[in-house]
Amino acid sequence: MKRFFSIFLLCLSLIGCSQNKDICKCIELGNEVNTLSSSFFDREYSVLGKDSLDALIQQRDEWCEPFKDMSGEQMLQKLEDCPGIGQGAVR
Repeated sequence: MKRFFSIFLLCLSLIGCSQNKDICKCIELGNEVNTLSSSFFDREYSVLGKDSLDALIQQRDEWCEPFKDMSGEQMLQKLEDCPGIGQGAVR
């Protein structure tokens, strides 16, 4: 029974770590979308640029789907474990 409990706790911690990595990737993709979309102010329009932005937005939306109903407080707690994003780096 003790071994089962240890394995169960390990699985729960791995799920938590996986979710933190996923939310970090979600935020990174969101930042990439923001950077790419803001670059359109400094360059000429192109279909290739629009297609790149559309693909990146789709990737971000798919990656961030599990977090769309997460409260702001929950999200901030998970973001603390994201390197370069946590500890007040998100505005």
